[in-house]
Amino acid sequence: MAKNVNAPETDVIVNTKGKLENLFEKYGKALLWVLVVVAVAVGGYFLYKGYAEKKEAEKKEALMKKTSEALVAGDAAAAAAVANDKANAGSASANFANYLAAARYLADGDIDNADAYISKFEMFEDGDLAAMVNAAAYGVRGDIAVERGNYEAAIKAFDSAVKASNDSHSYIYFSNKAARVYSEMLNDNASAMKYYKAIVEKYPDLEAAYAKYIW
Repeated sequence: MAKNVNAPETDVIVNTKGKLENLFEKYGKALLWVLVVVAVAVGGYFLYKGYAEKKEAEKKEALMKKTSEALVAGDAAAAAAVANDKANAGSASANFANYLAAARYLADGDIDNADAYISKFEMFEDGDLAAMVNAAAYGVRGDIAVERGNYEAAIKAFDSAVKASNDSHSYIYFSNKAARVYSEMLNDNASAMKYYKAIVEKYPDLEAAYAKYIW
């Protein structure tokens, strides 16, 4: 049954359906991974520093071009094709495509394929956007866990996303997700409040937006 809940990050009423459909703003359609896609596509390259194999510059450029085309396509199958292309084996483009395919399958409601691709994703150790992509990947794992009713695993994944993040948006976004699992799924408002207080402690300018959740 649909119900209204207050969303602290926007301080507006959000209509929610079922246990997860709109709770997290329809998974991969959330702003975080959209920002990742745009930043990567527009930037022209991603995550090759300290990660990509020593291949000819032309081949790298071809892989990046192909992956960028898959990003812009906005289709899970396109990202999956990059991930599964033997020419991309072991490359950063294939690894990123695993994450992107998972996020897009999740957005489509295909939990099994989302799980299959995020299971193949390996956290980046270095490179542009590494922290943001890693945080987003943990977030996908958390969303899958919520969909399957494994709330403890979801909280653990969102906590990992918070720790992996190095930007304010990721930190706030995944802190809110963990808090919502506690409040919406586990009816544990006290635990949810800890996340809201942590956000305000780290970003004092947000105190007004979160005041009614922490006092």
